[in-house]
Amino acid sequence: MSKPAHILIIFAFLPFFTFSQSSLLPKPTTETFYKYILANSLKYNDPCTWENEQFRQEGSKELKKYPKDSTQQDQVFYKIVTSSVNGGRTFCNAADMLMCSKSAGKCVCGEPSAQISLGDRYKSSSYDMEQDPTTHKSICRWARGAACSPPPTTPQSSSLATQVAQCAKGSECVSTTDGTTCTGTTVSKFLTASIMRQETFDTFMDGMLMGKTCVCSDGKKSAKRTKRSSLEIHEEDARRISALL
Repeated sequence: MSKPAHILIIFAFLPFFTFSQSSLLPKPTTETFYKYILANSLKYNDPCTWENEQFRQEGSKELKKYPKDSTQQDQVFYKIVTSSVNGGRTFCNAADMLMCSKSAGKCVCGEPSAQISLGDRYKSSSYDMEQDPTTHKSICRWARGAACSPPPTTPQSSSLATQVAQCAKGSECVSTTDGTTCTGTTVSKFLTASIMRQETFDTFMDGMLMGKTCVCSDGKKSAKRTKRSSLEIHEEDARRISALL
């Protein structure tokens, strides 16, 4: 499907930066950065435009084309920031698992990064909205059966995030292999296995986003699955040992 003309126009220049010293864009001012941060703070059910969501997602794709902290990536980032502020664009707070719904024209639960990676395979049903029992505010969670990620080992650095991404109430993020709690170690093991299969990192990430690594599961079910899976693992190990005899 071809991209809308206005998106093509906005981003047409991005891949063709010459990056000569004379053409480098200056770093945005502190005030511009602050305005951009505020522009990314729309809350659940706030009105939004799909045009701005597309702008954000196309910008993210461009950023991923260049090495982290490279001059090229900085230049793309500076252009996104200044264009957003000068154009008066506003965005749903992605740090709180929000994105703009094309059909509803308002902020709903979802992850722009996942939609960028998965494309047509992205499912909005992978997210649920709940009421925070303390603040009584609407919060987004991964739905039961949806792909999930382990919680961060350190406090979130983003000033935009008002919550930690987690599974819907009554479920937990578990490994698809043995039903144990999904951790950074779980992800590392899946990544190692992916490398051994000579898969690309993008293939591994797609698998993670599709729920091949960790999923949100009911606690009781995951506990039963853990016992059953442990037995299967021990049996497999025993068979391997027997094969060596």
